[in-house]
Amino acid sequence: MNYKQTIYTGLLLISSALIGSPVMGIVTTTDNPVPESPVCYQLHSHPDGGIRPPLYGMRLDELYDVTTGHDHFTFDFDGNGASMYMVESAGELRIFGHAFGGHDVGSTYTTDNDYVGQVKIDFTYNSGLRTCVNDDDLCIDTDNNSNAGSITPYFRSESTFHNSISLEDERGNHSYSFRLGDEDNDNGHRRFDGISGWGWLNHSGEDHVYSTDWLFTAEIIACDNVCFDDIDGDGYVDQACGGPDCDDNNADVHLGNFDGMQFGGYAAARVITHEQGLKKDQSPVDANRSDPQQALTHTDGGPLGSFYSMGFGGSLEVIFDCPVQNQAGFDLQINEVTYGDGDYPSEDVEVSAWDEINEEWVLIGNAVNNEANPVGFNYLDLGALSSVTRIRLVDMSDSTPHNANADGFDVGGIFALHDCGTCDDVDNNCDGEVNEQAGDHDQDGASNCADNCPVVANELQSDRDEDGTGDACDICPDDGAKLAAGICGCGISDVDSDNDQVPDCIDDCDGDSAKTEGGTCGCGIADTDSDQDGIVDCIDNCPSVANQEQIDSNDDGFGDACTVAEEDSKEGFDGDDTESANNNGGNLGTVGGDGLKAFGCTLGQSADETPYMGWMIIMLTLSLAIFRKQGQE
Repeated sequence: MNYKQTIYTGLLLISSALIGSPVMGIVTTTDNPVPESPVCYQLHSHPDGGIRPPLYGMRLDELYDVTTGHDHFTFDFDGNGASMYMVESAGELRIFGHAFGGHDVGSTYTTDNDYVGQVKIDFTYNSGLRTCVNDDDLCIDTDNNSNAGSITPYFRSESTFHNSISLEDERGNHSYSFRLGDEDNDNGHRRFDGISGWGWLNHSGEDHVYSTDWLFTAEIIACDNVCFDDIDGDGYVDQACGGPDCDDNNADVHLGNFDGMQFGGYAAARVITHEQGLKKDQSPVDANRSDPQQALTHTDGGPLGSFYSMGFGGSLEVIFDCPVQNQAGFDLQINEVTYGDGDYPSEDVEVSAWDEINEEWVLIGNAVNNEANPVGFNYLDLGALSSVTRIRLVDMSDSTPHNANADGFDVGGIFALHDCGTCDDVDNNCDGEVNEQAGDHDQDGASNCADNCPVVANELQSDRDEDGTGDACDICPDDGAKLAAGICGCGISDVDSDNDQVPDCIDDCDGDSAKTEGGTCGCGIADTDSDQDGIVDCIDNCPSVANQEQIDSNDDGFGDACTVAEEDSKEGFDGDDTESANNNGGNLGTVGGDGLKAFGCTLGQSADETPYMGWMIIMLTLSLAIFRKQGQE
């Protein structure tokens, strides 16, 4: 039977091997095979993987740089919670689903939960599909990186990020980048008597890493049995696929977890107050690191997305809309994601939680970023506190070993690790009830979904300033703009008009970003000392020439150091000039002494002579003109 001329390669091979007869109704060409209807497969780990055990269907070595050696990462298509599928349709081959795996240490996976767990895989070949040369297998014949997809780890360190890592196909020196079938002459791939899928991959936008590839087996199944992962696009897997989404037609319904995945993890809602420190060299922290809102969570681009630099000695207070719950395991996660290398000095913050009942801050631990914790994910427990809404961070980093540009602990996310009671008025677990598990933490009769102070009992729900936070939880109950006193206190905004990191309430120069107090010259005028004589320019009678004594012999407001020197004056007006001037303009006095030295003479400048100064200057000018004319004759 000539399979290449009658049916689509992948479907025929599986049909022949597993069903025993060809599946009709599919018309293909050898250049671009296109089935008339989707063909669906269940995928499994290949029995002849290069690292055994565990078996795998995908291998992505060096996905993370865990050790100094070559790190193996494999993913089992039959492991815990795995459900991997492949669908051929309209010249497209899509491989998708969930697998279990991670850092493969040779006989099993690592016990480090930061590098093992569930992963989501989604890869599509839509370029270069053809039947293989001299065989009826399906080949993907393209240049490198022509087809793409992603893998999304749900390891512990990824639990709140769910960062997707890019995947591309790799052809290299091979005649194809991917192949589906049973090898030439139906001999089976790597001793498997059935249909296999194998090919090479690149990840993370990097060059090809040795042994980064697909290696799985495939069996045809009815497409009705395929889990299409996330129909409503809410980021949560359909319950039929082993995921938490009990109603995958409603994007608002997704509560729950499945083994190996931690969907708990919501960020702090907003910043209450912050006081940013300075760099080691005492200069302000760079503007692109000074938005405290960036401390709440990451942005696109992964852990190295935006963050907030606290500055040495800085502080930050945030609030959660839904209380952080004290449950089994760690309760809070603080991220510092800018760690450099093994020589980079440690940075750390003290983390405290507000005890609403005793009205005091309780230290719950430290978050650090150092060689022992280079990833920068810090996990803390609430200790004796049952739940909290406010968290405070205070930078305790030692600036001594840092360079001059260092700016303290960089906060890149503050997360609660347990599921919060839902208050979305949606039946999230399909049990007929809305706002499941909301509870009443303070047992004041108001559900957490409606309680304006869910951690302190306040039956009356009083909220004098109508800011949505009950008076029992509001340090500024009469200030609708503030929940905490901040630097300026309740009723006074902590606004910083000139963006100099000092609020207006304590900034005497709130319109001058260079000054916080008037100094000698006042706001808006720099206290510059250009000649470095210890007297600032704004009161220096000769700001360009050092003259600490500030001598001004003629009291004209210009220091003697800046007036034309006597000797310079004499160069243009010697003794003969004086005599001629006297003969032509009257007795103007002798050269030198007090007076208008710029003219090389004195005017006596007594109280009686002062009214005649203007006439005397005119006479002097005329005399000089006559003198020069006579000299020319």
